[in-house]
This record gives sequence, C-alpha cells and structure tokens, in this order.
Amino acid sequence: MHFQNLMLDFLLILKTRRVLLIDLGNLKIRLYFRVNNQQATIKYISSFLPERILSNHELAETVATSDDWIQQRTGIKERRIAENTQASSDLGIAACKKLLIENNLAPSGIDLIIVATMSPDFIAPSTASIIQHGIGALNAASLDVGAACAGYIYGLSTAKAYIEANLAKRVLFVATEKM
Repeated sequence: MHFQNLMLDFLLILKTRRVLLIDLGNLKIRLYFRVNNQQATIKYISSFLPERILSNHELAETVATSDDWIQQRTGIKERRIAENTQASSDLGIAACKKLLIENNLAPSGIDLIIVATMSPDFIAPSTASIIQHGIGALNAASLDVGAACAGYIYGLSTAKAYIEANLAKRVLFVATEKM
C-alpha cells in the first residue's frame, strides 16, 4: 500500500466512522474520534461608533487631498474619531453591552471572549480580559488575536474552532481598533 493511498483512505474513513483501524502489517493503529454535530453560527451582531465624525472635507483642510480623491480610491466618506480618553477596550465594551442588552443575554453565559486588535490598551492584561471584566463575564476565558487586517478572519476561525471542538458553547468575538 502506498503512503498516498493510505492518506486518501484515512481521510475518507475519518469523515464517516468513529473508529479507524490502520493495518500496516507489523504496525496496527486504532484511532478513536468523537463525533461532534455542533456547528458554529453567527447569532448576534452589534456595533459601537464614537460620536465625533471627521469628514473628507475636514480632512482635506489639513492634508493635501480632496473629498473626491478619497472617495474614488477608498469609498470612504467619513470616519469616526474616538476621544483621547477612550481605549480599544472602551469601544469593545460599549458594543458588547449593547449586544447583551438588545438580545437579552447574560454575561455569565459567555464561555470565551476573543478580541482582534492591533491597538490593545496594554501588552498585558489583554484587551479581551479588560472587556471580560467590563461586561461582567466572570466565567469566560479571554484572549487577543493580533494579526492586523487578517485578525478578523483569524478571530472568527478561532471562535469557530472552539465551538466545533466542543470547547466552548458561546464565544463573544470582538474586533476593535483605535488608531
């Protein structure tokens, strides 16, 4: 039996059975798999935007650009500016509290908080831990994902993996930046 065929057989069997027996003559391998029908889904979405708005026209007064130039290249018409006293965790906490209130959810039901950010409040404690404390999710584990633009995808993938591996039932994923 060629190794490539063994791997193909292994992958096909892995999807259909709980126990896999691989017989390589002198070596017999028995693998047991736990079947988990838990599929991760996005159930609730919320957001928070700081109050202060900076339009392209205002930006054009301080930088050599125009509203048309910005819109043609980026599609951006305005951006929100956080106050100097607001940190990434403050923006995340506001969005999380809004989500919990709007959907009548208890913070105690959250198993894990994942925060994607490249602008954490501190190196330690993590922004996720600060958000965990800020919303009162005392039972939740927490971790930050710092992967720049890919952080959103990595964070969602991590949340999905925790749920589908049956390590968490409810994961709160937060993407927050203050630049």
